[in-house]
Amino acid sequence: MSKLMNLNEYAKHRGVSLRAVQKAIETERITVTYSGAHKKIDPETADKEWVENATQPTKFDHEADDEELKKRGVPSARTSDAVIKAYKARLAKLELKQKENELIEKSNIYNQLSTTTRIIRESLLQIPLKLAPEITSMTEPHDIENRLYDEIERVLNELSELADRYK
Repeated sequence: MSKLMNLNEYAKHRGVSLRAVQKAIETERITVTYSGAHKKIDPETADKEWVENATQPTKFDHEADDEELKKRGVPSARTSDAVIKAYKARLAKLELKQKENELIEKSNIYNQLSTTTRIIRESLLQIPLKLAPEITSMTEPHDIENRLYDEIERVLNELSELADRYK
């Protein structure tokens, strides 16, 4: 029997973490002896046990795993691959449309909308300023109504022409 080691010393001896040694003890891969309340390890015995009791990699059962994943609502690898391919195809299609200028960025729409609404607002607010001197001299409600209608129609036509320029 060689000199007994504490868990930290044995971890350094094996070149593993303390947690790996603790787990090996918990799973009874290696045996310990007690010196009072302290666990001690015989390195020669533990080294042999470590090798003999090492967990062998198990064969991966894809079908059993797929079934377990299905129960948990996780798609199979094939399904995941198909979804990824579909998303990549959609992304490629969108990128092509963007390069062909068939798509407009959201920020550009907001900027253009802001500019357009500002122009409409300013154009409409100019109507009273322009017509006030004319309308004050008119006495017939019908004449006032026609003049207002004509000016609103003129402003809206100008705005339509402006919109046509952006097509």
